Amino acid sequence: MRVLTKTPIKEHARGRLFKVDFIDEQKTTIEACFYTDETDHFYPLIEEGSEYTIRGAEIATANKRMTSIPHDYRLIFKLTTELVKVYETPTGEKQ
Repeated sequence: MRVLTKTPIKEHARGRLFKVDFIDEQKTTIEACFYTDETDHFYPLIEEGSEYTIRGAEIATANKRMTSIPHDYRLIFKLTTELVKVYETPTGEKQ
């Protein structure tokens, strides 16, 4: 999944958070949410425009009041979620 947007870190009463909008090869967009511990871990790793494989994120119902993404669900990242950056070779092959 490719990162479309990455928000700045926001402070709130219970900690910190940021959000990422991902798009897949079928042009489906989905929001991902990162809370305090996950913000500390994942924020420096995620770059807008980069592509990642994701394993182990929780799936939750999207809060339609808090997102412009039309998807009915969102991803919630946990410290156990695997995020691996996808690299393209000079021939365009993804690794």
